[in-house]
Amino acid sequence: TNAGTCSRCVEGLFAFEGECYSGTCPAGSCEVEDGVCEKCDASCTTCKESKYSCLECAPNYQMVDGRCVESCPDRMTLIGERCEHCSKNCLNCNGTIDSCPSCYNNNYLYNNKCWPSCPPHTTLSLTTPSLCVACLTGCKECAWNSSADTHPELCTTCAFGFKYMQSRCYLRCVKGYEASPNGTHCPMYSALICLLYTSPSPRDRTRSRMTSSARKKKKKK
Repeated sequence: TNAGTCSRCVEGLFAFEGECYSGTCPAGSCEVEDGVCEKCDASCTTCKESKYSCLECAPNYQMVDGRCVESCPDRMTLIGERCEHCSKNCLNCNGTIDSCPSCYNNNYLYNNKCWPSCPPHTTLSLTTPSLCVACLTGCKECAWNSSADTHPELCTTCAFGFKYMQSRCYLRCVKGYEASPNGTHCPMYSALICLLYTSPSPRDRTRSRMTSSARKKKKKK
């Protein structure tokens, strides 16, 4: 080497860009082999063991698995100064690892999360593939009434505490209906039973007509 330009230094000193430094490698560099320092990559402010193995990133760069990049790669999002991997089955995410605008691996999207199937209280959208939409309040499972609907209108099973009646779920049976013995339905026959108990029987109607006829005869006398 040229005089005054060091490629190796005596024991205890570190060679960096032709000079020898005591104690440790200068700022912005790291020891890549015994006693030899190398400047960190331009994307790093500090590095370790390799110029590309970053501990801290330069401004406008983000950390990804020990490297500094200008933007987060697919299936990662920026959290603080680091790119973090999105949650499992998220195609990508925004702001947090669990905020998923889309899914992959045949998963279904609902409420910014990816599910292996539509979760309870939802059903599959008719218009958007792999998207789940919410059922009506009180429905545990639901279905579409027709392809023209904008919302799944039919309840097939009810959530706990709700009662099923005519494809809807209610906290209480409507007037004229009574809850089933197990408290899960408001069956239609309850209304018929009410009608039978409150309507006059044929015998009562006959007696009523006879009484009315007798009163008319009495008046004529």
